[in-house]
Amino acid sequence: MTDQEIFDELSAPFPSDSIEWRVGSMTKDGSKGMALAYITARAVMDRFDTACGPGRWQSEHVHLGGERMGCRIGVFMENGWVWKSDGAGETDFEGEKGAFSSALKRAAVSWGVGRYLYELPAPWVAVENKRIVEGELKKLAGIHDEFANKAGWGARPGVQAYRLLKKVAEEFVTDAAAAQEFKDKNAAEIALLPVAMRRHLFTVLDHIGSNAREAA
Repeated sequence: MTDQEIFDELSAPFPSDSIEWRVGSMTKDGSKGMALAYITARAVMDRFDTACGPGRWQSEHVHLGGERMGCRIGVFMENGWVWKSDGAGETDFEGEKGAFSSALKRAAVSWGVGRYLYELPAPWVAVENKRIVEGELKKLAGIHDEFANKAGWGARPGVQAYRLLKKVAEEFVTDAAAAQEFKDKNAAEIALLPVAMRRHLFTVLDHIGSNAREAA
């Protein structure tokens, strides 16, 4: 997989049944609260295992002093290991264990994992004993799925177009002239691609053309 494909897999939206919800701000009478979405550390690890393969990513934790815990995550990319890091303090809920999980999740955001959740709406929902009422969870799942689709995270049209165009190019484009024809005929689809994908597709096409010239 290319670097871009790995990132796309990591940053894809999670299924709604993998999303957890906690209560943020509450009304004075405690009957309503702001629903905040999050993912568990286990979901993060599962995503890296699935997107990268269990042997092509790793994480390291380190105490940063006081109550802070740091985490760095390495992923084996096209040119070797790449590391990204972040940190977190102890949580009120689980103390040091919470800091361990939070640091992992924060570092994962640097890789795109769950990053879209920071922009997800946080609606007010019915609350009992500081917990979201069960009947609200279906509504929250719908809000998550609608946002993930409209925001274009992970499964955006550009990703699908990129994968299809790249596969067709690698299988059927054989020389520079064919590469240029491919660009012209698929200009509309190529325009859907994020900049990094577009550049990579052009690199693939140019590479095919240069290889054909060298062979001749």
